[in-house]
Amino acid sequence: MYPSRRIQNRVVGLARKPEAGFEAGHAFDQAGGGTLKSANQAFLDARQEDIDSDPRKLNPPGDNYFLTHAEGGTNTPGATSETFAESFAMHFKGNAKWPKVEAFWASNPWG
Repeated sequence: MYPSRRIQNRVVGLARKPEAGFEAGHAFDQAGGGTLKSANQAFLDARQEDIDSDPRKLNPPGDNYFLTHAEGGTNTPGATSETFAESFAMHFKGNAKWPKVEAFWASNPWG
């Protein structure tokens, strides 16, 4: 049924999504030209709330790839875009782990 079992079963980040879900999140982020959707203020606010929550929801070391150096992570240049893509994949799989970012997706921000 699937042309490549290796790709179909590949795990990306913590969402445990096939790579296609994560990459679809990146495609959606860039769709429409202009500003990246990951720069949406409501998304950024939700992401920050998950970082600032107690207990912290987006936290090192497990989420290093989704955090900047200043936030305790390892991915300063791409942390926001990677968080966007990963949370997109988690939302559509139904296994979200970042509650404020999940609430952002559940609000259907782009109609």
